[in-house]
Amino acid sequence: MEKLFYNVYIWGTGKRARELNEFYAYELKYVDVAGYIDNDERNWGKEFFGKKIFSPEILRESGRKIVCVYNRFSEEIQRQ
Repeated sequence: MEKLFYNVYIWGTGKRARELNEFYAYELKYVDVAGYIDNDERNWGKEFFGKKIFSPEILRESGRKIVCVYNRFSEEIQRQ
């Protein structure tokens, strides 16, 4: 199956991220989800829907990334 989007990070590991994964499960098959981003350091290194959870610092590393924010705190996240 060919991926349409690569190096995608999904912000959050809460209720909305779970809903996104469940509701868009078919569509996400076409997305190369590199991992999830969470502000809670207790989650860093764990897995969520089979992908690693990272600190927001991962976005500062080199390389192009796409970030999907499906969260009620989207404005706050954007400022980070």
